Amino acid sequence: MDFRIYKEVRKVWKKINNKYYWGSNIDVRYKLIENIHNIKDKLILDVGGAPGVIDFFIEKNNFVINLDISRERLKESSNILNNTKLIMGVLCILWKWKFLPKYILQNFISNIR
Repeated sequence: MDFRIYKEVRKVWKKINNKYYWGSNIDVRYKLIENIHNIKDKLILDVGGAPGVIDFFIEKNNFVINLDISRERLKESSNILNNTKLIMGVLCILWKWKFLPKYILQNFISNIR
């Protein structure tokens, strides 16, 4: 694991709000961030990723949708995310779409506490 990623992620958390921090430096999302740069020119749906930390590290040539039920967290993430569409809602709205993105980042289970 590249330890520079820990420092970069912590900088992003400080820009948003540390109260949502994942709580562990061995969280699997660090590994995801380390490898996410390989995704290019895709539609990506981040379910429950409202703080936007993972989305921050996604290449800018992707179209990213951050879907979350928390308006407060989406507003905070809007301060760091310029290329991400922020949507407040739940996953069931997807069934109205005629397509689904190839990549879905599913974080919402870890946000339920």
